[in-house]
Amino acid sequence: QAAAALGDGLYKVRVEWVNVMALKGPEGTLLVDSGFGPFQDALASELRKTGAGSIKLVVNTHWHYDHTGGNAGLGKGALIMAHKAVLPLLSRDETLLGEAQKALPAEARPSLLFSDEVELRFGGETVRVKAVPGGHTGGDSVVLFERANVLFVGDLVFQGQFPFVDVQHGGSAVRLPEVLLRVLDLAPRGAKIVPGHGKDLTAEEVKAYRQMLLDTVEAVRAEMAKGKGLSAIQEEDVLKPWAGWDGSFTRKDWIEMVYRSIVESRSS
Repeated sequence: QAAAALGDGLYKVRVEWVNVMALKGPEGTLLVDSGFGPFQDALASELRKTGAGSIKLVVNTHWHYDHTGGNAGLGKGALIMAHKAVLPLLSRDETLLGEAQKALPAEARPSLLFSDEVELRFGGETVRVKAVPGGHTGGDSVVLFERANVLFVGDLVFQGQFPFVDVQHGGSAVRLPEVLLRVLDLAPRGAKIVPGHGKDLTAEEVKAYRQMLLDTVEAVRAEMAKGKGLSAIQEEDVLKPWAGWDGSFTRKDWIEMVYRSIVESRSS
């Protein structure tokens, strides 16, 4: 865990494999995502090393617990902002990856909601928060720090590996490549692209990741067109040519996410 300076007053802080962005200014600190709940103290310690002051605003890029778990502690007295689809998911008990997720307390939920875009002036920086829902979850946002030329993309890009797509909560493997086109359009020339986990990315790496998504979705779709079910497609290992993308989620997991996304897209 360490803080890396990415611009004037802008830091990427990594705690327990989660990237958090911190922008410090005379008015305090703006935080993008808040990490895991159990590691709030470690994150707060790293933030202090940067000289960051009290947290005034927390932006959540989506609802998942590894990006919102610190809201309760770090967000005390701060305004919490997110896409409007995030609030209901944090306000009730949910299930994610087969595990129960308890509703966050009222003070840890976003109170500033938006549906499209918010532009902020903070610490001498222009910060654009843009909604790009429907890829990873139904409430994804990306955050552009214009002066620093840094785009934080949350979990829309999983660096070098198959992603997790939360089909149960509005995500779609079919729509994710379209969402990534919008993300690439938002990224200025030469921008440093920071994912929610892993190393910083270039636009070329995001394009390669997007091409992998397109190719693997088509490979699964072709098997479905032959009338094959999920287990048959998994057993035949139709994504073996993409074995190098196996990571936290394997190609077997990814086949299931793609399959469910295609079924979902047909019924909507």
